[in-house]
Amino acid sequence: MTATTPTPDVREQLITGGLRLISEAGSADLSVRRLAQAADRTTMCVYTKFGNRKGLVSALYERAAAELLALLDAPGTGLPALAQTYCEFADAHPTNYEFLFTQPMASLDINPSLRANLVNGIVTRFTAAASGPHAADAARAVWSTLHGMTALHSLDTISRPRRIEEIARTIDAITLGLDDIAAVWAEAHRDDVAAHQADFDGRQA
Repeated sequence: MTATTPTPDVREQLITGGLRLISEAGSADLSVRRLAQAADRTTMCVYTKFGNRKGLVSALYERAAAELLALLDAPGTGLPALAQTYCEFADAHPTNYEFLFTQPMASLDINPSLRANLVNGIVTRFTAAASGPHAADAARAVWSTLHGMTALHSLDTISRPRRIEEIARTIDAITLGLDDIAAVWAEAHRDDVAAHQADFDGRQA
């Protein structure tokens, strides 16, 4: 007996079709009609399964975000590898990247917390891949810098090999810079720290 592949339910068809539409045509016009047509379904299916356009677009955003985070969960060798994976996603899926990060949330008409949750998820993964006493700060700085590099790459101003080198240099510079800032702060406030410690010790005596 030949095994048959289960047919995706209507909800999954709408999500798959919507993501395909975004991949092929971008996210500037995600009307109910276009989203339904992309899945070869009627507009009534959108309202039946998601309530309205906002419900479907929110589901599309959540699925696209989950796919990016899954890529970042793949085994790597620290922050440089994670940063490269992030940039490769932007290269391979420019319209998905735009949908997730640059398309105004007001035009998408979905809850801004969806993008905030994605950013938090990315920073959490970057922090886990970083090292040193300033891992969280380094992670946020590196991820923010990647956005600028991704924008320049989209304009063909930075070649891929050059960008790989710049990612490594940027991570080193940020990490060393944070260490230097911490050292300068510690030196500048050494007397204050000592005074507070002496006061604390006196209270404990």
